[in-house]
Amino acid sequence: MKRVLIVLLLATPLFAQTLDERVSREINSLVETYKTLHAAPELSTQEAKTSAFVASRLRQLGYEVTERVGKYSDPNSTCYGVVAIMRNGTGPTLLVRSDMDALPVTEQTGLAYASQNSGVMHACGHDVHMTTLLGTAKILADLKSQWRGTLMLVGQPAEEVVKGAEGMLSDGLYERFGRPDFAIALHDDAVVPTGKIGYRPGDFMAATDSVNLTIRGMGGHGKHRSGAQRLVLGVVLRRPRATAAARRQRLGTRLHGRRAQGRDAARPACGRALARAVAQGPCGPGGSRGARP
Repeated sequence: MKRVLIVLLLATPLFAQTLDERVSREINSLVETYKTLHAAPELSTQEAKTSAFVASRLRQLGYEVTERVGKYSDPNSTCYGVVAIMRNGTGPTLLVRSDMDALPVTEQTGLAYASQNSGVMHACGHDVHMTTLLGTAKILADLKSQWRGTLMLVGQPAEEVVKGAEGMLSDGLYERFGRPDFAIALHDDAVVPTGKIGYRPGDFMAATDSVNLTIRGMGGHGKHRSGAQRLVLGVVLRRPRATAAARRQRLGTRLHGRRAQGRDAARPACGRALARAVAQGPCGPGGSRGARP
């Protein structure tokens, strides 16, 4: 990390002295940007207006912007990924990433800039992340004389449902725009004091994996259930082996059950049961949970 800061963002003492001043000059504008984003959240895979807002701001700053980067397995779904490139001579490529989607949460803060979209809220801080990305883009564009290399700024959709990164990679993100030498992402944290940055090697915040299970048996007509096998879903949770490493990490597991879908849902003895298991962990110091960059 020190190498990229030295090589790509090579700064003079004057730059170091004036960086805080530059941020201070931008802060009022950035707060307004944050409020605008917070008031207009969009759910995962629906970030049409949010991605357009981010793309527009990046174009205004002089970046080469490509929208709708990414593709999902569902051909009817649009991946609203944003990639902005600024080339500035010979040097390494640095990727800076922000997620863009919001959560299906009803906001009850009473704030003047509270969500205007019923049942949707930026409750995970992605409005903060996008504001940070745009602020970073502005200052680095203003200071092009202080660094050499290529900046790749990425607006990632559908982070909350674990689809956006895969979708952008499936659409040839690195093949189309170049593979970065370094990548930086962040996540806001209500525990870390304002003005401080939390950093550590390895896992810091929780990652999420999911498994869809289909259990089949002998089906039958709903009118004659005696001829059908009753399906029982059993889930066993085992604690991690009590190693020193496991004791230092808190592991959380969420399990979600659901009924058979489609035509099967109308047939009580369809002989099929579906379940979805979502495992979340590990977490970093303090047990913070959230999206892993």
